[in-house]
This record gives sequence, structure tokens and C-alpha cells, in this order.
Amino acid sequence: MLYVHYYSMRKGARVILRPRHPLHRRYEAIRAYLVESASPQEIQRRFGYAPASIHVLASRFRREGITPFFRDFIPRGRKNRPVAEPLRDVIVFLRHLGLSVTDIADRLTQEGRKVSFATVWHILREEGMGRRLPRRSTRQRTVPPTLHPPVADIREVDLAPREVECRAPLLLLFAPFLAQVK
Repeated sequence: MLYVHYYSMRKGARVILRPRHPLHRRYEAIRAYLVESASPQEIQRRFGYAPASIHVLASRFRREGITPFFRDFIPRGRKNRPVAEPLRDVIVFLRHLGLSVTDIADRLTQEGRKVSFATVWHILREEGMGRRLPRRSTRQRTVPPTLHPPVADIREVDLAPREVECRAPLLLLFAPFLAQVK
């Protein structure tokens, strides 16, 4: 057992004796159990581990070694979820039509845009919209409003001859087809 008088310690020693980070606390608990031969009850008092937990930690440490033992707290997975701005506008538009979060997510999934309920809810929360809608009748919920994308007008296409700088010469293969469109 390690007994040290606080006044005889060097600056920074208290941080070592009272670990706050989970990895540091785990290391100090295992070190006390294996090196100092501290009892599980002493480790419970000093580090907050249950006596059974310290036996499990020591067994795992002996079996796996030091590298996998301290790898648990490395964050894994995506750090953020990118959301496209056009998707944000569509979600807000559908909300103004009176659709719920689940209805919006289902509608966008049917249209081929994979989006989760949580993503829809986060976007609506960022836009300052409430989570709940006024109660709708069954008829209002079953009538699906359709999204109408803008329609291109062929009369607005300008096919006049012009010079175009092209970094991809394979595009010139389509020139005969463009000439036939007139």
C-alpha cells in the first residue's frame, strides 16, 4: 500500500494519485493491484472500482497485454453526419406542408434519398421548427403532397454555333447528335 504525505510530494503528484481520465484511472487501479498488491477493497476505496471489476480487469490485462487493454477509449466511427443543403430545403418545405418527422423521412426514402428520422429531426430543430405538429385528420395524413421539380423548357436552349474550350475531348463525340437536335 502506498502512503505518501501530501506535503512531501512534488508539484503535480496529486494528479497522479487522483486520476480523473478513465484510462489513467484504469492504469493506476491495475498497477496498484498487480505491483503494490493492494486488495480489491483498497482499490475500490481509492479508484471506485467494484472488487469483482478489478479481478476482471486484471484477468483481461494478463490475457490481452497492454496494447489492447488501453485501446477501448479510442473514439471510433464518424465524427459528424454531413447533410446536403438541398436536402435541408426539401425537409423544411415538407414540414411547411404539415408532414411529421417520420412522414418526411419516409417520403424522402421513397424518392431515393436515404435519410433517417434523427437527421430530419436535427435539421428541423436547427431551423427552429417545433417537434410536434397540430393533430391532423386521417384524410390529411393519407393524401401525399407531391414534389414538383422544375421542368426544363426546350425553347430556352441556345444551339447557336460557338467556340468552346474543352478539357475533355471525348465530349466532341456528341457534336453530331447535337447538330441533329435542331
